[in-house]
Amino acid sequence: MKKMGEVLSEILKDWRCGKLGDEVRIRENWREIVGDIVYKNTQVVGIRNKVLRVGVSSSAWAMELTFIKDRIIENINHLCGKTAVEDIYFKEA
Repeated sequence: MKKMGEVLSEILKDWRCGKLGDEVRIRENWREIVGDIVYKNTQVVGIRNKVLRVGVSSSAWAMELTFIKDRIIENINHLCGKTAVEDIYFKEA
């Protein structure tokens, strides 16, 4: 049987290095990734299968963001140091 400290250490390692770690890193740096104006009109919902889900304030914002989606993905993957996101799904929140 493992000690509680060992279990917590493994969980924290997975959290920092795994999918959850990427999501936390993206949430914490969202303003830097997208800029102030986009930041004020969006919210990171989550990541599933390397697809980032982002809530937006209007359908117009969803349409506008599709034009810069590749740049956002590039910024995220640069921040994470790997291909953490392959696509982004924008939906009016």
